[in-house]
Amino acid sequence: MAFIINLALSLAVLALLCGAAIQFIRGYKKEDWKAAGWKAFFLWVVSTSPVLASIALSSPKTGGGEVWKQFFDEVLRRLTLTEMFVYSAAFLAPMLYVVFEVYDAYEKKEVKLTIKDISGVMRGIEKVFLTSIIILILTLIAYAGANTNNAVFSTTYISIFLQQKGYMLYIASLLIWYSVILWEKGPVNFSLETAQKSEEEDFKEKMARRRGEQ
Repeated sequence: MAFIINLALSLAVLALLCGAAIQFIRGYKKEDWKAAGWKAFFLWVVSTSPVLASIALSSPKTGGGEVWKQFFDEVLRRLTLTEMFVYSAAFLAPMLYVVFEVYDAYEKKEVKLTIKDISGVMRGIEKVFLTSIIILILTLIAYAGANTNNAVFSTTYISIFLQQKGYMLYIASLLIWYSVILWEKGPVNFSLETAQKSEEEDFKEKMARRRGEQ
């Protein structure tokens, strides 16, 4: 019974953390998923190459069982929980690119600091961005808790939960990173025709604003 409750809780938390990213990803076409998937996989391999290299250069133990089983055991041993927290924070960093896009548009006076204008620049990734902020805060708390000798904090519910479910933050951060890669491709259902229409509408709106300022 305890196992079922724990599994249900884990799935519920994972769905909560990944829900916004999954909803955003579903808005794109399968062709976009594939292209972004290869890019995400390549970047993931590069970013985790130190761990992968250390595993590849290690030798299996004689009489230690199947080689593949030893390999996966070594992966779990090398990729510690604290390292997962560090990688989670690193995977969330590309989301800051969205913030710079908004700031750049504001500096160029292309948008105002209104919900409508900011949403137009963020192109539907707002919920994913908010989720990334929450995950980043949880990651910082979890990492600090795992690397300090604060006996009081280590016994709190949030510390115990984060230590046990840290892999969820890792999975969610990967999905958010993948969402940003898709976001860079353009708006949902992106096409050259819609891009041209969008540029024409933006140009007309800018001209109207300039006339209003004169």
